[in-house]
Amino acid sequence: MPYLAVGSMALGMASSYFGGRAAKKQADKAAKAANEARAAQYGYDLERYFMDRSKLQTDHSTAVEGVLIAERNDQRLANFSDAERGARYNYDLQIRNAQQKSLNEQYIRSDQLYNEQLKFNFLSERAAMGGEYRKLTDIHTEDAFARNEAYLESLVAEGQARARGGFGRSAAKQAQALRAADARVDAQLTESMTSSRRNTRAILKDIIRDRQGADLAAYAQKMLDPGELPMPIIPYRTVRSEFQLPRELQRFDFGPQPIMGARAVSSISSGQVWAGVAGAAASGLGSIASSTLKFDGTRR
Repeated sequence: MPYLAVGSMALGMASSYFGGRAAKKQADKAAKAANEARAAQYGYDLERYFMDRSKLQTDHSTAVEGVLIAERNDQRLANFSDAERGARYNYDLQIRNAQQKSLNEQYIRSDQLYNEQLKFNFLSERAAMGGEYRKLTDIHTEDAFARNEAYLESLVAEGQARARGGFGRSAAKQAQALRAADARVDAQLTESMTSSRRNTRAILKDIIRDRQGADLAAYAQKMLDPGELPMPIIPYRTVRSEFQLPRELQRFDFGPQPIMGARAVSSISSGQVWAGVAGAAASGLGSIASSTLKFDGTRR
């Protein structure tokens, strides 16, 4: 019986040994497949890491170039706007200067015409007043001639009366009548002369008023001093935009490089198998010992 137990134990140990070898081969095969999968995944992750790194660097360069392009375009537009507004300012300035020159020339011409009109009004007044004074002088001359003629006529009449030989009251009456006639003529001439003088004074006043009216009319038509036209507003420079370049890439932007998920170690699977085999052998030895003790009934 003890031989049967030993044989059974040996058979169990042999079965465990060969079973352990088969399990080890299977575990090694699985570990190899897992390691190959890990290696393939690591190669993929590593390739993807470097591709993402290149893409990030390319995107960064593209973003920097885009900002620089936008800055150059903004500068071009600002320069164009400055040039356009500068040209507009020069054009407005030329128009302003031309208007200022024209107004100044018009004012000078208007002032000249005004002075010429005043001179003409003065000369017209002098001429009209001179004409009235000449008329009054002619009236004075006519009055003097009329008075002389009346005086001569009175002398002739008085001489005729005396020649007719009037004496006494008759002669006195004739002389009185002649003196009365002479007084009437003198009064008429004096009244006519006074009326002529009043008329001349009235006409002279009218001439003065007409001259004043003509002066006022000339002044009303006179152009006011244009002064200085306002200068065009000097254009401000176009505001330039401020641009910020993307920051430089840092190491942390790329992240850590991928690592293989697990390191392939063949002793791990074999150790596990061999540990299982040792456990089975220990269990078999324990069974053998217990069977021996029971068979003999004594402790050896």
